[in-house]
Amino acid sequence: MSTPTSNESTSSSSNNSDQRVLFPDIQRDDIQVGDHIGVGTFGAVFSGNWTLPDGSQRTIALKKVFVLEKEAEILSKIRHKNIIQFYGICKATGNDFFIVTEYAEKGSLYDFIHSEESQSFASSSGGNSFDVVVKWASQIASGIQYLHYDAVDTIIHRDLKSKNVVLDKNLVCKICDFGTSKDLTHSCTAPSWGGTAAWMSPEMILQSEGLTTATDVWSYGVVLWEILSKEVPYKDYSEFRIFTMITQSGITLAIPPSCPAPLKQLMSNCWKMTPKDRANMRQIQGELNRLAGNQKVMDECEKFMGLEDWKTEIEKQEKNVEKMRKDLEKRREQLEIREKALKQRMKVEQAVLDSARHPPEDVHQWSEHHTSHWVETVLGRVANDKKFLDRVNAAVFRNRITGARLLGMTQNDLEHLGVHKVGSRIELMKMIRKLADTQKALHNFPTLEQAKRIEMTLKTEKEAAGQLANDVDIVIIVGMYVRKMNATRRKFKFYADSDWIDDTDIPAKSKSKHASSLIKTVCFSVLDENTKKPINEPACSISSGMTTNPDWITVDTEDDVKIRVIVSVYYADIVTQPRNTEVIKVVTSLEESKILEERHVHLRLRRSSSSASISTPSPVIAPVYHPFGHLNNGFHHTTSSPQLRGFWHRKQTGMNRHGLTETELSSLQEQLRTPSPDKKVVDENVIIHVPKLTRRRRTTTTNSEDTEKSDTNNKTPESQARRVHVHGGKDKWNWKKGKSRPKFT
Repeated sequence: MSTPTSNESTSSSSNNSDQRVLFPDIQRDDIQVGDHIGVGTFGAVFSGNWTLPDGSQRTIALKKVFVLEKEAEILSKIRHKNIIQFYGICKATGNDFFIVTEYAEKGSLYDFIHSEESQSFASSSGGNSFDVVVKWASQIASGIQYLHYDAVDTIIHRDLKSKNVVLDKNLVCKICDFGTSKDLTHSCTAPSWGGTAAWMSPEMILQSEGLTTATDVWSYGVVLWEILSKEVPYKDYSEFRIFTMITQSGITLAIPPSCPAPLKQLMSNCWKMTPKDRANMRQIQGELNRLAGNQKVMDECEKFMGLEDWKTEIEKQEKNVEKMRKDLEKRREQLEIREKALKQRMKVEQAVLDSARHPPEDVHQWSEHHTSHWVETVLGRVANDKKFLDRVNAAVFRNRITGARLLGMTQNDLEHLGVHKVGSRIELMKMIRKLADTQKALHNFPTLEQAKRIEMTLKTEKEAAGQLANDVDIVIIVGMYVRKMNATRRKFKFYADSDWIDDTDIPAKSKSKHASSLIKTVCFSVLDENTKKPINEPACSISSGMTTNPDWITVDTEDDVKIRVIVSVYYADIVTQPRNTEVIKVVTSLEESKILEERHVHLRLRRSSSSASISTPSPVIAPVYHPFGHLNNGFHHTTSSPQLRGFWHRKQTGMNRHGLTETELSSLQEQLRTPSPDKKVVDENVIIHVPKLTRRRRTTTTNSEDTEKSDTNNKTPESQARRVHVHGGKDKWNWKKGKSRPKFT
C-alpha cells in the first residue's frame, strides 16, 4: 500500500463540518480490473489484482462509484475482523473512483446458503449444521455490535441483509456495502429510504420515526431467519405487499411451533414493532454465547434443523396471507358497493332537495319535502330564527304534512307544529288560504292546454286497452352471465327477459310486438344462501327489453358457492292479474353462463274503458301560489276555441246548457214537485202517486189556471219567451187553452 502523497484524495467528513478526511491513494497503474462480480448500492463491483510495492499480488474487490460519498469515509474509520477491510481509493476513468477492499472468495452469504455447497459444508467440516448457524450469527452480531458501540462514531448500516454479508475463503462472515450507512454521531436521524423491502424495519418503511440502532436489529433478525430456514424471506411477494403486511397487519416471518424456545424468543425480540422494545446487539450477542454453551439446547436445535417444518410453516403462512388478501379484496369490493350506494343515496337526496325548491303545481302532489320548503320560505319572511325554522321543519316531517294536509290545517294545527307566535300563525294561515283558493280556481277552470292533455291521456289509455286481448300468455326467462377471471375467481350477474309463448299469442292490434311492454319494473335481490345476508344492494330497473342487475358480483369458487337470487317482475297497469311474479333460484355452480328458469305466466288484461268527455275533466294540475306573491302555474295561456269558450263562460256565470241560471232552474224543479190530481194524500207526510193506465210522456205544468189564461190571452213577446225548451232539441211544451194539462207535440 502506498503512503499518502500530495495527490491524496480528500472528502468532507460531514455536510456541516469543514474537516477533511484523507484516503490512501492507490496508483491506477498498480490496479488490474478483472471480472464483474456484483452490484452494490451505488456502484458496480469488480474483482481485480493489486501489485504491491514489494512486487507481490493481492486479490481485491473494486467498487466503482461516481462520487466519493459516505461509504469511503465510513470504511476509513472502522476496522474489525467481521467487517470488510478497506485498502484505499483509486482514480478510474474520467471522474469515477474505485473503492478498494479485500476480496471475499466465497461470495455473499445469500448465494452460499442457497447453493449446494452449503448442504455438504457441515459434514465436511466435521461439525453439525447448527454449529455453523451459531458461528455465523455470532460473527454478524459481533460486526454490528462494533458499529453500534465500539467504533469511533456510532454507525447504522441501514441495509443489513444476507447479500451484504460476504464469506472469505475460511467461511468467516464480513459485513460490506456501506453505501446507505448513517453516521449517527455527526448527522441527523431523519428517516429516509434505504435498504431492501424484506429486511426493512417498520419505522424505515413508514419514515415516521428517527433512525436508531434498533433498525439494524430488525434486519439482523431477518438474516438469522435466513440462516436457519435457508429460505428467501417474503418470497413471491411484491415490495408493496411486504410493506402492507409489516406495517398494517403486523405480519412477520413464519416461525414453526417446533422451533426451540431460545431461538424463537431471539428472533421475536428482534421483530418488536416499537423500536425501543427490541433487544440491542449486546443482548443478542450474550444470548448467542449462552446458547452455544448449553449443549442440551444445542442438541435440540440440531434436531430441529433436520426437520422440514420451515417449509410447512411458510406454506401455512402463505395460505393465511392469501386468505387475508381475498378477505381484503372482498371487503374492498363491499366498501365500493357501499360507497356507490351512498353516492346514489346522496344524489337522490340532492334531487329531492332540488325538487322541493320546484314543487309540482298540484298541491295535492306535494310531499313532506315540498311542504317543508314552502313553510320555511313563508315563515322565513316573518321569523329569522334558524332553530325555530328547523324545529318546524322537523315537526312537518314527523307529522307527515303533505300538500293535501297543508290545505286543511287550522291555527290550532299550526300551534301544534310549533308555530307559537300569533303573528307567524296569522301570516302562515293567510298564505295557506291563498294557496287553497288558487288551487281551487285552476281546478275548476283548467287551461285549454291542460284540458287537451287530459283528453289525450284518456284517449291513449282507451286505445291501449282496446288494442290488447283480454288474456295473453308470456314466458319469463331468468338467467345468468359468468365471466372467468382466473382459475378460481368468477364474476357474474343475473338477467331477466320476456317473450310470447307462441307467435300466435301476439295481440293482433298491438303496436308493440314485444312482451316486455306488459312489464313495468324488474327487481333483483342476491343473497348468500349460507349466511342469509344480501351480497349486494337490491337493484330495480325499468323494463325496456332485457334487464340485468347493474353490478357484477365477484366470488372465489374455492369456497362453498351457494347463492340465492330473487327476481321480482312487476307488470304494467294494463295487467290486472297477476300484479307481479317472483322467481327464486339457488345457484351452486359458476362454471358457465346459463338459463336458470323459463316460467310461463298467464296474464289477464284490463278491458277497454269508456270514452271520456272534456265536459267532465279529471283533476288537473293547479298552480302554486309562490310565497313571494306571484302566481306560477307553469303554463302559457292560450285562447280557447269558440266551443270551449262558451263552455267556460257557462261554468263561470253559473248557467247550464238550457240557458237558465241556477236560481231559475231550481224554481222550475220546485214547481215540478207540487202535487197533481194524480196524487192521493194518505198521510200528511206521505204522498202516494197513483199513475194512470194510459201511456203518456212526462209533462210539466203550473197549478194556476189564471196564469194559463193570462199567458194565453196576453201574447206579448215577454210571455212567449216563457215557453222555454226545458229539454232542448225539438221537444217543446205547447200550452192549449182550456186544458188542465199540456200535450206533447
